[in-house]
Amino acid sequence: MHFHAQKEHLQAQKEHLQAQKEHLQAQKEHLQAQKEHLQAQKEHLQAQKEHLQAQKEHLQAQKEHLQAQKEHLQAQKEHLQAQKRAFTSSKRAFTSSKRAFTSSKRAFTSSKRAFTSSNKAFYAHKWTSNASTNQKHNKKAAKYRFFVICLRLKQHLVICEVKDTP
Repeated sequence: MHFHAQKEHLQAQKEHLQAQKEHLQAQKEHLQAQKEHLQAQKEHLQAQKEHLQAQKEHLQAQKEHLQAQKEHLQAQKEHLQAQKRAFTSSKRAFTSSKRAFTSSKRAFTSSKRAFTSSNKAFYAHKWTSNASTNQKHNKKAAKYRFFVICLRLKQHLVICEVKDTP
């Protein structure tokens, strides 16, 4: 009789240890899910940071482009004035035309920079959107893992209640 009670006690201890092992595994999986979630958030923040940097560069390029356009319009105005004076001085008209050409060259260079910056902003936005989608998938996976952990804990509690019942 005593041997039978010891055997049952050892079996109960074995089952309890197995339940503890499963509980620890569930906790480990939960921590892993949290770690992955934090990593996804970190990557998302990095993508946002890069996107903001690209926007900043794009705005700077636009500012430079507008300044170049302003200079170009100013040069065009000066060029028209030089054309009016061309009747009296062809040399002044040539100099003003040269200035307008230089300013146009600057405007073209600035336009190229603005275009490049727009492309960077577009791809940064696209990358941010992809990161957001990845984060949604990671959240779904984390919710599923949490659901599985809850089921395991519920099963563990039922086992413990049955053992505690006389």
